[in-house]
Amino acid sequence: MAVVDLVVLTGSRSGACFRLPDVPIVIGRSPEAHVRIDDPWISNMHALFEPRSDELWVVDLGSRNGTFVDDERVRESRVITGMALAFGQTRCEVRAPTADSPRASEPILTPIRMDPISTTAPQVRVRPVGRK
Repeated sequence: MAVVDLVVLTGSRSGACFRLPDVPIVIGRSPEAHVRIDDPWISNMHALFEPRSDELWVVDLGSRNGTFVDDERVRESRVITGMALAFGQTRCEVRAPTADSPRASEPILTPIRMDPISTTAPQVRVRPVGRK
C-alpha cells in the first residue's frame, strides 16, 4: 500500500496534513485517537483507516454523524488519492505524499499519535452485499 496524506480542508484542524502510515489509524475526537480532531460532530472514535493488501480502506466505527466518501455516507470504503472524505463537519482530501520539507503552498505535516489505543472501538457489523 502506498502511504498517503490526509489533508484537512475545513474545520478546527484546517490546514493540517496527516501522513497515514501503513498501520491501522483511528481518527476521532478522543485524546486516545491516533489522529485527534476537535469537532463536536466527530465521535470519540469515529473512523479507522485500515491497510488491506495493497489498498487503504476507511471504516466507520459506528459514529453518529457518519463517515462520507465523495459526499456518500459509507460504512467502509476503499480510499484512493483525490477522494474527498468528511467526518462530522470536517472535510479532508486524500493526496499523494508531499516532500518532508513542504513549499509554502503545501500543508505542513502534523504528527500522528502512535501509542496503542486503550479503549475498545465498537464492533461494526457489515451486511453482505445483496442482503437486506
